Amino acid sequence: MLAGDGRCSPMRIARRLRARPEAAGDAREMVRECDLTPRQDTDATLLLSEVVTNSVRHAGLRDDDGIEVVLDAGDVLRVEVRDRGAGFEPAALEPDPARPSGWGLYLVEQLADRWGVDQGPPTTVWFELSG
Repeated sequence: MLAGDGRCSPMRIARRLRARPEAAGDAREMVRECDLTPRQDTDATLLLSEVVTNSVRHAGLRDDDGIEVVLDAGDVLRVEVRDRGAGFEPAALEPDPARPSGWGLYLVEQLADRWGVDQGPPTTVWFELSG
């Protein structure tokens, strides 16, 4: 909930989602459960969708494998997406307007205040958004 000074009250939501295309929508529902600042709400919805979609598409998971999503809301919103994929090293992200996909981590880099990849197992992609 929003505190009287416009900051978010502490809240933690953690869920295990099935590695399927609908997982991004399920993750967006988690954001809607948090009382966030307008910037956090908009950016978290977009970035979480992108990171969860990357897990579904690139981690080599089966449909019944789980993706763990954690939202820790407070003055800073921290979002973590964990999967049992092999992991990856983030490369330099260069925009290419001709590219129809592959913009997820570029958007994370542009919009998040901080972000990173923790090699697993499990692999964790995380980002933080200030109020």
